[in-house]
Amino acid sequence: MNVSELLKYDKIKPKDVKTSKSTFKDEKINTKEFKKFNSLMLIFSLLGTILIGSGLITISSINLDRFSKMLQLIIAFIPLIIAYVLCAYTLFIKNDSIIWKESVGVFIFFAFGYLISLISNLYHLSYDFSNISILCAIASLPFVYILKSLAASLIYLFIVSFPFDYSNLFILSSFRNEIIYSVLLLAILPNYYLLCKKRTNDVFLKIHHWVITFALVFFAILMFSNSSFMFIILNLSLYSIFTYIGDSSYFKSNKIFNNSYKIIGCINTLIVVFMFTCKDSVEKLNIYDFKFSELISRSDFYYTILFFSIFIFLFIREFIKKKIQDINLLHYLSLAVICLILIELSSNIFIVCTNILILAYSLIKIRDGFIKNNITKMNFGLICILILILVCLLDYDIDPIIKGITFLSFGLITLVTNYFIIKKIRYNE
Repeated sequence: MNVSELLKYDKIKPKDVKTSKSTFKDEKINTKEFKKFNSLMLIFSLLGTILIGSGLITISSINLDRFSKMLQLIIAFIPLIIAYVLCAYTLFIKNDSIIWKESVGVFIFFAFGYLISLISNLYHLSYDFSNISILCAIASLPFVYILKSLAASLIYLFIVSFPFDYSNLFILSSFRNEIIYSVLLLAILPNYYLLCKKRTNDVFLKIHHWVITFALVFFAILMFSNSSFMFIILNLSLYSIFTYIGDSSYFKSNKIFNNSYKIIGCINTLIVVFMFTCKDSVEKLNIYDFKFSELISRSDFYYTILFFSIFIFLFIREFIKKKIQDINLLHYLSLAVICLILIELSSNIFIVCTNILILAYSLIKIRDGFIKNNITKMNFGLICILILILVCLLDYDIDPIIKGITFLSFGLITLVTNYFIIKKIRYNE
């Protein structure tokens, strides 16, 4: 029941309306101020926790040899015991407080780091910063799920995303780096999925999207071996999966800057495809310089099959559900390039085919942009053609006059197309 209805049924007097309206306004202002205050409290509490953790690490660097081993062990476990107590207090008493959960989650990471570094010094273990960081991340992972802390999850992702060598760790020394990396990354994905469902507008979650995207890109780079054949197929499949995720209803409702999967997927797909328009890069990559018997023995072969299978499954699913013209053009482009690689064409024919594919992709983008009055899409297609022209001019020894005429012609075409689309948009308005 609103104010007018209350007046109609004599529930309130007219003189009280102004007072009630001003009260509602004050409540709205207080809610906004509380949100700002809450965000500031979270930032400063995390900053305080990081400073405390840094202080503990600094203390651990001090020589404690003058104490007995038992006393050193007790000192090493004190921060972890405090962390456990704070964790219990947060779960049972402050369960609704995000500030407590985030701060305690970060503190647990530092407590484990302090413990592992002191024990490694005490028992003369040859653990460097990377080894301590990885062990700290593995030990703290259960608390990421228990506390549902985004800050702790981010620290975990930052640690596992670094190019550490796991061979020095006796627990992980028998496994290959890419297998360990994939397991550590998979371990945090369920938590990421749950947080995506519950805390959709959180700033830390938006950072998560970018960190996980870059972590997967790094994983694809880590897969690079002597076989460019596997590396290209794996990368194109992964970036196509990114664009599928970016086109989902969950990310479409967000701003484009928050859609890391769409941005990274589109840019990286085009970078990989543009690599095949240049003769020098194709020759350096040596795509077909491999033996199938050698590929089967390597882990990147199975990862490539996995990502490629997911890409094909998503493509078929989209092909069944949508019209042909509604499917993202990048998916067609990626699939076409992968097919060209699998056919094993000669390098010259392969370069010509790739150039034709990019030209077709660019022209369709320009046409769609012009029809839908989307100046961004149209200019994106023009930029792709410009890059293609630049690559061709650099790749071949062409007369400077022809180069100048080409740039002049392209500049005029760009101005004319933009003029006509702006005129069309104004006319429709």
